[in-house]
Amino acid sequence: MNEPSGPSPTEVIASWLPYDARFRENAVRHALADPSGRGLHRYVDRLARGNDDDGPLTEDGLRTMAAIREDLAGRPLASVDWRFVRERLVSDPDRARPPSSHVSHLSSSSRNSARR
Repeated sequence: MNEPSGPSPTEVIASWLPYDARFRENAVRHALADPSGRGLHRYVDRLARGNDDDGPLTEDGLRTMAAIREDLAGRPLASVDWRFVRERLVSDPDRARPPSSHVSHLSSSSRNSARR
């Protein structure tokens, strides 16, 4: 079986979520509420299905989710190390966007959406 090339699902989520201001606050709240990472996983799963805690995603949010799914290359969110992503979120939730090298693997639409 051929493994998809590119970043792992954990790298995809960890390179996007802590830096996307639209979703970071809710993600941090879910991460702090559940040290296991399961709550964060459920939150991102809802995002991937088009819903944030506050209701349906905007068109821009939906485009971002499509780009994230593309970057995941068919790999499931269940394969993400949610404790690692959680640590990235809670260790410094107010950090600035990463240098472009940290998000260089994301699709262009994902990078553009994360910068808005």
